[in-house]
Amino acid sequence: MGRRIPVVMETEQNYTPLEVAIYQLDKKTRQLAEEIEVVESTSAPNVQSLSMQLNGVIDAAVMGGVKKYEEAFFDGSYMAEFPEQKRLRPAFQRVLANQIPVLKKGMEFYEKYASETQAPHVEHLNAMLEKIGVKLLFVS
Repeated sequence: MGRRIPVVMETEQNYTPLEVAIYQLDKKTRQLAEEIEVVESTSAPNVQSLSMQLNGVIDAAVMGGVKKYEEAFFDGSYMAEFPEQKRLRPAFQRVLANQIPVLKKGMEFYEKYASETQAPHVEHLNAMLEKIGVKLLFVS
């Protein structure tokens, strides 16, 4: 039979959609960096997990990627409704910019260890990554 411990204090924390987006982007970048470290430290790496993670970020057809963030937060309506959120714009841009070198490093390892049958997927992701880099230049 387990002991019960009384709740001493309870707090509630509310986050805005933009704060959640920043947190999720940063978290995904850290997860991807960890997966890259696993691949990097293995003598005969399996890049299946890395491939899926890269695909989920770079070719985000379901989530829409950078374009969806632009539409959601930077088309003018969100910032008009929540002007205090403008202070988060640099943080958002920073997490997006920080993701690019991690994605590039991940692609280097995926390309290095991918099988011949994965070559078209590697090419596709490299092309999509290039587009993301260009889009980031215009997120301001």
